Amino acid sequence: MEFMTAMRALCTAAAASALCAASCADAAVFDVREFGAKGDGAAKDTAAIQAAIDAAERAGGGTVEVPAGVYLTGSIFLKDNIDFHIGAGATLKGSPDKADYNAVDVCPQNGVCPSESSFGAHLILCIEKENVTVRGPGRIDGNSMAFLVDANGCAWPRGQAGIPWRPSQMLYFVESRNVRVTDLSLVDSPYWSCFLHGCTGVCVRGLDVSTRRLPIHTHNGDGIDIDCCQFVTVSDCRISTADDCITLRASGSRLKRQQDCAYVTVANCVLSTPCNAVRVGVGDGRIHDAAFDNIVVYDTRTAIDIVSSWSKSSRGVDIEGLRFSNWRIDCCDFLHFYPNFAKDRIMRDVTFAGVTGKTLIPSLVSGAEGSPLRRIRFRDVELPHGTILRHAEDVEFVGGNFRTVAFTKDEEAAREKFRRRRAGEMWGRPFLTVADIRIRDPFIFPDAKSGLYYLYSSIYAASNCEERVDSFLNTGRGVCAYTSHDLKNWRAASVVLDLPPSLECTAVWAPEMHEYKGKYYIFATLTMGDVVIGKGPGGKDCPKRGTWTFVSESPAGPFRMMKRGSVTPPEWSALDGTLWVENGRPWMVFCHEWTQLGTGDMCAVPLKDDLSDADGVPITLFKASDAPDPKRPCKVTDGPWLFRDKPGGPLAMYWSTDGSSGYSVYRAVSGGGVAGPWGGHEIVFDKNGGHGMVFTDFSGVRRFVMHRPNSPRGEERMVFLELGKDMK
Repeated sequence: MEFMTAMRALCTAAAASALCAASCADAAVFDVREFGAKGDGAAKDTAAIQAAIDAAERAGGGTVEVPAGVYLTGSIFLKDNIDFHIGAGATLKGSPDKADYNAVDVCPQNGVCPSESSFGAHLILCIEKENVTVRGPGRIDGNSMAFLVDANGCAWPRGQAGIPWRPSQMLYFVESRNVRVTDLSLVDSPYWSCFLHGCTGVCVRGLDVSTRRLPIHTHNGDGIDIDCCQFVTVSDCRISTADDCITLRASGSRLKRQQDCAYVTVANCVLSTPCNAVRVGVGDGRIHDAAFDNIVVYDTRTAIDIVSSWSKSSRGVDIEGLRFSNWRIDCCDFLHFYPNFAKDRIMRDVTFAGVTGKTLIPSLVSGAEGSPLRRIRFRDVELPHGTILRHAEDVEFVGGNFRTVAFTKDEEAAREKFRRRRAGEMWGRPFLTVADIRIRDPFIFPDAKSGLYYLYSSIYAASNCEERVDSFLNTGRGVCAYTSHDLKNWRAASVVLDLPPSLECTAVWAPEMHEYKGKYYIFATLTMGDVVIGKGPGGKDCPKRGTWTFVSESPAGPFRMMKRGSVTPPEWSALDGTLWVENGRPWMVFCHEWTQLGTGDMCAVPLKDDLSDADGVPITLFKASDAPDPKRPCKVTDGPWLFRDKPGGPLAMYWSTDGSSGYSVYRAVSGGGVAGPWGGHEIVFDKNGGHGMVFTDFSGVRRFVMHRPNSPRGEERMVFLELGKDMK
């Protein structure tokens, strides 16, 4: 009975909205220029635009025409039976002056949020009105840069809390009926773009919504927020925002008339955000009977976020009767479904059907202890990662490959940290040049599938990496990756491997990333805290150091630990493991450190087929002292890289050592396979640079990349040499 009543009401609302649009099209026209508007982008046109609206209201309704031009304006109040038409080439632009906006007490439903620097001002207000249309094809520009940056054009410090003042929601509809917002561009709102609060009978169609992500981030820059509204349709919208694209909320404490958020459909939309493409939740009311169909999500952290309570001060919302169908996604994680701070709230009857695409980490579906999620359905969901599932009853998986996965607490903590970091990375960071990137032991992986070069590095002191560690010897607790299309301009680093806190690792060195049998593996050297495994020559302590392996389904990570321990012998101080596959058998070639032996060894050990551990005992290939040096024997073995100049040619190796002329690169040749015998050591680079690797760029050129100079003072940068031209 409730459903049929709702459908009849929805049809009635739709008919009224359509009648409103038709009658407005035939009504009198009130051109804002005839009321004194200049449209020159300099004069304040607020009074003239409002005069046109008021005149239309006195006439019983009509079309307020905004012709081509830029109209600088403060707050505008819509009235009953108004068709507000922003024509082709017309832009309504928010005034930069606080005095041009409404007071906070403009209506009892209005509010402020000081913690978000949201002060209750709006550009367009529709308060308790009926039969109102705002339509394009023009645009509404919130002029966000007038509020988000200081006089020098820099973002205010302390994020959103540091913004001295800014308007709140750009379009603000409250407790209004039969509302249409169609065929518009909503750009550069300094806060939420369009807020519908307590409205009934709403049609939103054909919007192009965007808020700033690069280089200035719009904190709380949402797209369309639907709060305690009923009988709402949203369709055919393109939304790219700094915060949530579309939200359903039930926060009605300030409304005169309480109602659920219900009977909402969203269809045929393309969404992108560093936050949530769709969020359902927030408040203390009830959200039910909503459908999201035929949605495309790209360049996004989380496709769907369903949360009962966002803050400790809220008891949370009841959520039931939702359906998400026919989604195509490319995002960090598909679904985050959880009560957060809520207790004893209803979260049930939610279906996800026909979802395909790409993800980087598993989803999270979790109720609360004693208050489980109920009747959750996954039908034909086909994604690279499944979901962590807990405190849930009657969960069904039908078709597709989406299933539950087991995660430890450390892995869950790492997953959440990855999500948060990914959001920060996706806010939009500027491109970097080679000169901007401090790096040692660079490793480049050309990914033909994406057309991107991945540059892997330890997380350490650099202005372009999230974590800063100033010491050369302390290079952070993970691995990051830069990306580029051309080897010249690089997107700032994203964290791809974040070691769990329980792993007492103080340094990560020389990460390499290899594709092997359809998966991606990082080989990285880890130093384990202050653990000492013995004394080296001269009585110096030898740290516990070895090469570990990590695996992922994507070169962008996240990578997970394969074995809690090194592949190299645990009693050795070893580093710089690399992968070589010979006759189908994988090997790790690595260095047994000079700090333990006096003179370093180059070694190799066969690996298990999944690369998780050694599958035999190590063999010694040669010693550092085998390299000819005119002045003194070499001690260091670093950075092996195996390759062949041509198919069927002899196996060769680049490796680095402490030559008398500085850090140098040698080339050695094997008389057989990886086991040798190795000889013919000759120096190929002796200008204080090294630890490199070979890759083939997308144009077919083979290149050697290394770091230079070899000084631990921040000057290290990548150097590219072309094989056969710049280097033998």
